[in-house]
Amino acid sequence: MTRPLPLPRGIVPTLAAASGIALSSFAQSESPLPRSIDVEAVRMDGSWITGRLQRLEGDRIVVLATSGASGEIELDRGSIAMAAFRDRSDRLRRMPRSSSTPRLSDVTGVLELVDGQTFPGTQRMDAGALVWDHRWLGGMPILIDRTARLRFTGARPIERSESLDRLLLINGDRLEGFVESIGDDILLGPASASEKSDEQPSDPPEQSSQGPRRISLDRIACIALADASTDAPSFEDAVEVRAADGTVLFASDVRFDASTGWRYRPSDPRLPQIREEIAFAGGLADPTSISFARSRIRDLTSITPSRASVPEGEYRYDISSAIRRDASSPDIMGLGTISIDSPATIDWPIPRDFSGSATRLVATIDVASDSDLRDSGSVEIELRAGASATNSARLGAGTSRATLRIEFDPAAADTLSLILRDGGDGPVGDRIRCSRGLLISSPSPAR
Repeated sequence: MTRPLPLPRGIVPTLAAASGIALSSFAQSESPLPRSIDVEAVRMDGSWITGRLQRLEGDRIVVLATSGASGEIELDRGSIAMAAFRDRSDRLRRMPRSSSTPRLSDVTGVLELVDGQTFPGTQRMDAGALVWDHRWLGGMPILIDRTARLRFTGARPIERSESLDRLLLINGDRLEGFVESIGDDILLGPASASEKSDEQPSDPPEQSSQGPRRISLDRIACIALADASTDAPSFEDAVEVRAADGTVLFASDVRFDASTGWRYRPSDPRLPQIREEIAFAGGLADPTSISFARSRIRDLTSITPSRASVPEGEYRYDISSAIRRDASSPDIMGLGTISIDSPATIDWPIPRDFSGSATRLVATIDVASDSDLRDSGSVEIELRAGASATNSARLGAGTSRATLRIEFDPAAADTLSLILRDGGDGPVGDRIRCSRGLLISSPSPAR
């Protein structure tokens, strides 16, 4: 059942058509300067291209390549999985701020929607309703059924439950139940005995089992609403934009040229009506990365490994501490990292809902030495799927990093494995950091 919060006066959601927003990369008082944007892009075949972004418009991306092929290259947008951007002009420090744009440190909260869109901002009350103020999109009402998490402080988010809403209080206490409304207070209905999780005390602080209780909003650090199935739109044709201020939103009509900077339109028609044109300082809305094929790529750190083991012929006393996943501090493309102490094997199951319609899968991952020792040991690393798809590299003296890539038929493998073996000089210093791990679904054989 949809549980919309009451809208504040003056906020009108656009439900019939997508709201448009044209984003200028400079304050209105500034004269436009030529933009210099470095780009790293991974193609649908898993290969990378680096260079200087020249233009992005419609289905065309023009890059002045600095690796591999040289010169200006025109790419079809359908051939690009993801791209990361770095502004060489360092505008985040040099550009003046407008009086209406908060500093990054002023933003104390994050609104996460169930579809993955994320909006840093601050909360305010308007006529008893909670409104989320985003820096360059303005105020937006909060719909409970579209919300995954609300963070009111800099605290880390708490995990969502499949059946219960969770509250993290500022003093560290945790409560579970059903959030019935959000306003000046949170109205939290009790959970039945059969629905309580093991994480919740049998008699949580100040929580009455007699009925709903009100909890003042200023006592709450984070709200994590139940991870139940929703009818949220998928925005299959939209690209995912990660902006410089941490915003993640689905967009269409993404454009760039060196003279006018970035422009794009939010694709979500259920956002409140947005100002038609916003000029902002500091480049907060500039994309740091864009995912052009969201439904066809998967971050390996988002897939729970099915098994961690010691490779045959190797020895390790305890495998449980050898693999450390860090998805909480994503890189510029929003991808997590994994640190592994060799020897070890990590197996990822290939999600069938992801590979079912694909005729070809591509896996790619960057590996680099992550040892604190001056002279780290050598490590043999292999990426494998099935019996025949394999790619390997040796890290050690003279080689501190490598990119592994394989193509394979999803019908021939149900597991993707990363295998680390000692390079022959002992396990001391054999620590590897894995990043930019991607599984890419291709409708036709990669070329």
